[in-house]
Amino acid sequence: FNGKRPIDLGRPWNILDVNEFLIKKLKRKISRKARIHKSAQIIGPVHIGQGTIVYENAVIKGPVWIGKNCIIGTNCLIRNNSHVGDKAVIGSYCELKNTFVMEGTHIGHFSYVGDSVLARNCRIGAHFVSANRRLDRGDICMLVKGRLRCTGRSSFGCVMGDNVHVGVDVVTNPGRFIGSNSAIGPGIVLADNVDKNMYVVLKQDYVIKKHGGDVK
Repeated sequence: FNGKRPIDLGRPWNILDVNEFLIKKLKRKISRKARIHKSAQIIGPVHIGQGTIVYENAVIKGPVWIGKNCIIGTNCLIRNNSHVGDKAVIGSYCELKNTFVMEGTHIGHFSYVGDSVLARNCRIGAHFVSANRRLDRGDICMLVKGRLRCTGRSSFGCVMGDNVHVGVDVVTNPGRFIGSNSAIGPGIVLADNVDKNMYVVLKQDYVIKKHGGDVK
Protein backbone atom coordinates (compact mmCIF):
# COMPACT_ATOMS: atom_id res chain seq x y z
CA PHE A 1 0.00 0.00 0.00
CA ASN A 2 1.53 3.35 -1.06
CA GLY A 3 -0.41 5.50 1.38
CA LYS A 4 -3.10 6.43 -1.14
CA ARG A 5 -4.06 3.31 -3.05
CA PRO A 6 -2.98 -0.32 -3.41
CA ILE A 7 -0.25 -0.93 -5.99
CA ASP A 8 -1.49 -3.29 -8.70
CA LEU A 9 0.89 -6.18 -9.47
CA GLY A 10 -1.02 -7.63 -12.40
CA ARG A 11 0.82 -6.01 -15.30
CA PRO A 12 4.49 -5.84 -16.30
CA TRP A 13 4.98 -2.12 -15.68
CA ASN A 14 3.76 -2.54 -12.10
CA ILE A 15 7.24 -3.88 -11.28
CA LEU A 16 8.49 -0.35 -11.84
CA ASP A 17 5.68 1.05 -9.66
CA VAL A 18 6.66 -1.17 -6.74
CA ASN A 19 10.38 -0.56 -7.19
CA GLU A 20 9.87 3.22 -7.29
CA PHE A 21 7.85 3.05 -4.07
CA LEU A 22 10.26 0.82 -2.16
CA ILE A 23 13.50 2.45 -3.28
CA LYS A 24 12.45 5.80 -1.80
CA LYS A 25 13.33 4.30 1.60
CA LEU A 26 16.81 3.23 0.51
CA LYS A 27 19.73 4.13 2.78
CA ARG A 28 23.27 4.59 1.51
CA LYS A 29 25.23 1.38 2.09
CA ILE A 30 28.39 0.38 0.24
CA SER A 31 29.93 -2.95 1.17
CA ARG A 32 33.52 -2.89 2.34
CA LYS A 33 34.04 -5.87 0.06
CA ALA A 34 32.96 -3.92 -3.03
CA ARG A 35 35.72 -2.49 -5.23
CA ILE A 36 35.00 1.11 -6.24
CA HIS A 37 37.54 2.88 -8.46
CA LYS A 38 38.66 6.20 -7.02
CA SER A 39 37.42 8.08 -10.11
CA ALA A 40 33.87 6.68 -9.81
CA GLN A 41 31.18 8.94 -8.36
CA ILE A 42 28.62 7.53 -5.93
CA ILE A 43 25.99 10.19 -5.26
CA GLY A 44 23.10 10.02 -2.81
CA PRO A 45 21.37 6.89 -1.43
CA VAL A 46 23.11 4.01 -3.18
CA HIS A 47 23.36 0.37 -2.08
CA ILE A 48 26.29 -1.64 -3.46
CA GLY A 49 26.69 -5.28 -2.43
CA GLN A 50 29.82 -7.25 -1.64
CA GLY A 51 32.01 -8.40 -4.49
CA THR A 52 30.68 -5.78 -6.90
CA ILE A 53 33.25 -3.91 -9.01
CA VAL A 54 32.66 -0.34 -10.18
CA TYR A 55 35.18 0.69 -12.82
CA GLU A 56 36.71 4.03 -13.82
CA ASN A 57 34.54 7.15 -14.17
CA ALA A 58 31.25 5.36 -13.54
CA VAL A 59 28.54 7.62 -12.08
CA ILE A 60 25.81 6.18 -9.85
CA LYS A 61 23.11 8.67 -8.78
CA GLY A 62 20.78 7.40 -6.10
CA PRO A 63 18.41 6.12 -5.25
CA VAL A 64 19.99 3.07 -6.89
CA TRP A 65 20.27 -0.52 -5.61
CA ILE A 66 23.13 -2.72 -6.91
CA GLY A 67 23.47 -6.28 -5.69
CA LYS A 68 26.37 -8.65 -5.06
CA ASN A 69 29.13 -9.64 -7.48
CA CYS A 70 28.06 -7.22 -10.21
CA ILE A 71 30.29 -5.47 -12.73
CA ILE A 72 29.64 -1.81 -13.52
CA GLY A 73 31.77 -0.85 -16.51
CA THR A 74 33.85 2.19 -17.28
CA ASN A 75 31.93 5.46 -17.81
CA CYS A 76 28.53 3.99 -16.97
CA LEU A 77 25.67 6.15 -15.72
CA ILE A 78 23.11 4.46 -13.46
CA ARG A 79 20.35 6.71 -12.11
CA ASN A 80 16.70 7.38 -11.21
CA ASN A 81 15.53 4.40 -9.14
CA SER A 82 17.43 1.72 -11.05
CA HIS A 83 17.88 -1.76 -9.59
CA VAL A 84 20.70 -4.11 -10.63
CA GLY A 85 20.41 -7.69 -9.42
CA ASP A 86 23.20 -9.99 -8.22
CA LYS A 87 25.84 -11.07 -10.77
CA ALA A 88 24.59 -8.63 -13.41
CA VAL A 89 27.04 -6.98 -15.80
CA ILE A 90 26.53 -3.45 -17.09
CA GLY A 91 28.99 -2.84 -19.92
CA SER A 92 31.12 0.24 -20.43
CA TYR A 93 29.43 3.49 -21.48
CA CYS A 94 25.94 2.20 -20.66
CA GLU A 95 23.14 4.25 -19.16
CA LEU A 96 20.37 2.82 -16.99
CA LYS A 97 17.45 5.05 -16.03
CA ASN A 98 14.61 3.83 -13.78
CA THR A 99 15.23 0.26 -14.90
CA PHE A 100 14.85 -3.05 -13.04
CA VAL A 101 17.57 -5.54 -14.02
CA MET A 102 17.32 -8.99 -12.48
CA GLU A 103 20.01 -11.50 -11.53
CA GLY A 104 22.65 -12.57 -14.02
CA THR A 105 21.65 -10.29 -16.88
CA HIS A 106 24.44 -8.84 -19.04
CA ILE A 107 24.05 -5.56 -20.97
CA GLY A 108 26.59 -4.83 -23.70
CA HIS A 109 28.55 -1.60 -23.89
CA PHE A 110 27.20 1.68 -25.32
CA SER A 111 23.59 0.74 -24.49
CA TYR A 112 20.71 2.83 -23.16
CA VAL A 113 17.98 1.14 -21.12
CA GLY A 114 15.26 3.40 -19.79
CA ASP A 115 12.10 2.63 -17.77
CA SER A 116 12.39 -1.07 -18.53
CA VAL A 117 12.25 -4.49 -16.86
CA LEU A 118 14.87 -7.09 -17.80
CA ALA A 119 14.37 -10.50 -16.21
CA ARG A 120 16.99 -13.08 -15.27
CA ASN A 121 19.98 -14.20 -17.32
CA CYS A 122 19.36 -12.07 -20.39
CA ARG A 123 22.27 -11.40 -22.77
CA ILE A 124 22.05 -8.08 -24.58
CA GLY A 125 24.53 -7.05 -27.27
CA ALA A 126 26.27 -3.71 -27.66
CA HIS A 127 24.43 -0.56 -28.79
CA PHE A 128 21.03 -1.73 -27.54
CA VAL A 129 18.44 1.03 -27.06
CA SER A 130 15.07 0.71 -25.36
CA ALA A 131 13.15 3.71 -26.68
CA ASN A 132 11.00 4.93 -23.79
CA ARG A 133 9.10 8.00 -25.06
CA ARG A 134 6.55 8.47 -27.81
CA LEU A 135 7.20 11.26 -30.28
CA ASP A 136 4.07 13.05 -29.01
CA ARG A 137 5.05 12.32 -25.37
CA GLY A 138 1.67 10.64 -24.87
CA ASP A 139 0.64 7.70 -22.69
CA ILE A 140 2.41 4.50 -23.70
CA CYS A 141 0.21 1.46 -24.20
CA MET A 142 1.19 -2.20 -24.16
CA LEU A 143 -0.47 -5.26 -25.64
CA VAL A 144 -1.26 -7.63 -22.75
CA LYS A 145 -3.00 -10.96 -23.45
CA GLY A 146 -4.38 -9.65 -26.71
CA ARG A 147 -5.73 -6.39 -25.29
CA LEU A 148 -4.14 -2.96 -25.51
CA ARG A 149 -3.59 -1.58 -22.02
CA CYS A 150 -2.50 1.96 -21.20
CA THR A 151 0.36 2.06 -18.74
CA GLY A 152 -0.37 5.53 -17.38
CA ARG A 153 3.25 6.34 -18.14
CA SER A 154 4.72 8.75 -20.66
CA SER A 155 8.07 6.99 -20.17
CA PHE A 156 8.12 3.21 -20.56
CA GLY A 157 10.64 1.09 -22.43
CA CYS A 158 10.55 -2.68 -22.83
CA VAL A 159 9.94 -5.83 -20.79
CA MET A 160 12.04 -8.97 -21.31
CA GLY A 161 11.41 -12.41 -19.88
CA ASP A 162 14.10 -14.77 -18.62
CA ASN A 163 16.96 -15.91 -20.86
CA VAL A 164 16.35 -13.47 -23.72
CA HIS A 165 19.27 -13.00 -26.13
CA VAL A 166 19.56 -9.76 -28.10
CA GLY A 167 22.07 -9.04 -30.87
CA VAL A 168 23.99 -5.82 -31.43
CA ASP A 169 22.36 -2.61 -32.68
CA VAL A 170 18.80 -3.51 -31.65
CA VAL A 171 16.17 -0.87 -30.83
CA THR A 172 12.85 -1.64 -29.13
CA ASN A 173 9.90 0.71 -29.54
CA PRO A 174 8.20 1.95 -26.35
CA GLY A 175 6.04 -0.61 -24.54
CA ARG A 176 7.32 -3.76 -26.24
CA PHE A 177 7.48 -7.23 -24.66
CA ILE A 178 9.93 -10.03 -25.46
CA GLY A 179 9.00 -13.44 -24.08
CA SER A 180 11.31 -15.81 -22.23
CA ASN A 181 13.90 -17.83 -24.15
CA SER A 182 13.51 -15.71 -27.29
CA ALA A 183 16.30 -14.25 -29.41
CA ILE A 184 16.41 -11.01 -31.38
CA GLY A 185 18.93 -10.89 -34.21
CA PRO A 186 21.23 -7.91 -34.82
CA GLY A 187 20.18 -4.66 -36.43
CA ILE A 188 16.44 -4.90 -35.74
CA VAL A 189 14.05 -2.10 -34.82
CA LEU A 190 11.46 -4.09 -32.87
CA ALA A 191 7.99 -2.64 -33.41
CA ASP A 192 5.96 -5.66 -32.19
CA ASN A 193 5.77 -7.93 -29.17
CA VAL A 194 7.58 -11.27 -29.35
CA ASP A 195 6.17 -14.41 -27.74
CA LYS A 196 8.35 -16.78 -25.73
CA ASN A 197 10.64 -19.25 -27.52
CA MET A 198 10.82 -17.18 -30.72
CA TYR A 199 13.72 -16.11 -32.94
CA VAL A 200 13.49 -12.81 -34.82
CA VAL A 201 15.94 -12.28 -37.67
CA LEU A 202 16.37 -9.42 -40.12
CA LYS A 203 16.42 -10.27 -43.82
CA GLN A 204 18.47 -7.86 -45.89
CA ASP A 205 19.60 -7.61 -49.49
CA TYR A 206 23.14 -6.69 -50.40
CA VAL A 207 25.54 -7.24 -53.28
CA ILE A 208 29.08 -8.62 -53.05
CA LYS A 209 31.17 -8.22 -56.18
CA LYS A 210 34.79 -8.12 -57.16
CA HIS A 211 36.48 -4.78 -56.50
CA GLY A 212 38.20 -3.72 -59.71
CA GLY A 213 39.68 -0.39 -58.70
CA ASP A 214 38.01 2.91 -57.95
CA VAL A 215 34.86 2.78 -55.87
CA LYS A 216 31.96 4.59 -57.58
